[in-house]
Amino acid sequence: MKSFLFIFICTVFSSNALAALEDISVNLQASQYDGEYLGVVGIGYDFTEQFSTSVDIDTDKYIEIGASYSTIIDTWYLETYVRYGFGDELTTEASDGNELVYQMHIYDLGFLAGKVLTNNVFAYLDTSLQYRAPHHNIALPALVGDNTLAYELSQQTEWNNTLAVDYTPLDWLSLGVSYNFDLLLGDHPYEDSLRDSVDVSVSLNLPYVTPYARYTKGEYRVRPGRPIQDSSYTEVGFYFNF
Repeated sequence: MKSFLFIFICTVFSSNALAALEDISVNLQASQYDGEYLGVVGIGYDFTEQFSTSVDIDTDKYIEIGASYSTIIDTWYLETYVRYGFGDELTTEASDGNELVYQMHIYDLGFLAGKVLTNNVFAYLDTSLQYRAPHHNIALPALVGDNTLAYELSQQTEWNNTLAVDYTPLDWLSLGVSYNFDLLLGDHPYEDSLRDSVDVSVSLNLPYVTPYARYTKGEYRVRPGRPIQDSSYTEVGFYFNF
């Protein structure tokens, strides 16, 4: 309930205070995950037709700042982007009984290439390298009793990929399906370095607002600062364009 109240307040703010500003986009998301609600608010600004920036914050207090540069060549859409995110400080107990305080810092460098196949179909590949650098107050040898925790609190690199197709049968309706596969690079305590999932989505292309719903099944991170889960969840949200 608190997440939806938070999103409602942001909706009122975005539709009134930001309505007079040009080149602003607002993204509101809400999802139910492991019995709890997770909300995300994002604001983007287009400095030019090619260069844009964004800031996201969720109810886990994870903040992400990003910038992208895009261009269109014939029927191809090309985009490069960078993102930096950091979460709130968290506390847990290490295997030696000491209190462990840590904070996650995540860096992304990515490239997206999309092509218009027909008037109604757009396909794209989104690929990126993600570097996770946790900051903590004690040395990792103190966590030797828990290999998974020790790995989650060590530096990691992951190669993330998405293959997707969007179909727009009507001007006001878009359908999408994507396959996501992420590979852990380097040593890790898991049996398999591959994590994959499938998304299906539907969105309504209305004036000034695009409501959508997305269902995900497989192994994934519901948010960058969260651990990988093998489950499913449904996300609903809105994109506001001014």
